[in-house]
Amino acid sequence: MNNVRRNSKPPSRKTMVFRAVVMATPAVVALLAFFGYSPLCDGMEDRYRAMLYMAVDNLVNEMPYKITDALGYGAFFDYIGFMQRRYQPDPSAPPGSAGYGGMSVIRTGLAGRTVIIYRPEGLAKGELLPALIYLHGGGWALKNPDWYDSIVFPIANCTRKITISVDYRHSPEHPFPAPVNDCLDVARHVLRHGKTLGVDVHRVGIAGDGTGGNLAAAVALRLTSERSSSSTPPLKYQALLWPALQAVDFQTPSYTELGDSVSVLGRRRIAGYWALYLGLEPWKIYDYIEVMVQNRHVTPQLLRHSKYTEYIDAHKLPVKFRKPRKVPKSIESKDDVTTPKDSDQKLSPKELQLFNRIKHHVTNPLLSPLMAPELGGLPSALILVSEFDVLRDDGLLYAHRLREAGVQVQVYIGRGFHGDFHTFSLFPTFLQSRTGRMSMQSLCSYMERRV
Repeated sequence: MNNVRRNSKPPSRKTMVFRAVVMATPAVVALLAFFGYSPLCDGMEDRYRAMLYMAVDNLVNEMPYKITDALGYGAFFDYIGFMQRRYQPDPSAPPGSAGYGGMSVIRTGLAGRTVIIYRPEGLAKGELLPALIYLHGGGWALKNPDWYDSIVFPIANCTRKITISVDYRHSPEHPFPAPVNDCLDVARHVLRHGKTLGVDVHRVGIAGDGTGGNLAAAVALRLTSERSSSSTPPLKYQALLWPALQAVDFQTPSYTELGDSVSVLGRRRIAGYWALYLGLEPWKIYDYIEVMVQNRHVTPQLLRHSKYTEYIDAHKLPVKFRKPRKVPKSIESKDDVTTPKDSDQKLSPKELQLFNRIKHHVTNPLLSPLMAPELGGLPSALILVSEFDVLRDDGLLYAHRLREAGVQVQVYIGRGFHGDFHTFSLFPTFLQSRTGRMSMQSLCSYMERRV
């Protein structure tokens, strides 16, 4: 039998890479499933994409700090400075979306702050467009317009508006009121000098998500209060996406129901962000968190027997959300902090000392917009919340108060998780959360109707 020698070429580099990816995929999936798996609440839509996002978030943003904590090297909030440096963009490089096409995307300065401006291409000379001022989330401490570039670009592109994404100062180095003052400076500049940017100053809106939604609401409140003494044109609308709107009550039904069970944002995480924003010492952050999640940072009198009590009354919520709902045992918080007896007890000397330090801040409308005594005259609002988000009730309570004040409000309740359009920044289109896309569509549709 003759041996026939076959000539075969070695596989190309592209083929080898493809084979490696195919072989590695099961291992990656197994890694995500084992280390990043988070059980989901019943009723959450698009469960598999949500599970994938939470797994990646766990592995990238949670697991490293759980490991360092277990080894005695500190937990999440001990690394805020490191994470701020990690997110810091290269100011000499163009924003990532600058090469996408269809929009001019530049980084520049405005009112003393760095901003990224998105402008539709092909405008006629002298043409003025509506504008959106966008304020990013991140707990007032993290992220920036470059991190949000993959989120803000689609917003700018879907409405063909000039969009200005603001880089404000961050806590803990720059606590309240520095971030809100930065955003106010940019908003005033756009409204007063918008024509130099090609902006129709009578068609300017403001938006933000999470803590950026807090800043957007605060800016709208301050500009409205200044209207009688200023010639600055008013904002056309405000779009508050999953907003954090009060630091008084961390035991609203959504906080109590979800606690720390949802990996993207839990009660302790947002309490820590609030503590840093309030200017409390970072090296005592975990002590402050435990006090705050038990509502021991405010007196029982303020919480239960003051004018602010009405603003956080759960009976003002839609019937479905007035009481904490049961969640599957697999996602229950490991510890229960919702003990009414503790809430009624007088504060300890240390707790009272903390309250006296922050009492004027926690009820300041620029820090806690839900605590504003007067909401009349505010621009119309879109309030977008997610059913499975600890901040859900903040947004719904604010919507109720705005309606009572005669402000036109549209509410969208998604069946996803906090900030579910953040999947846009991580995944290709086919893996992006459907609930996130619906949130984005609701935002774009609202803005198109407003101008």
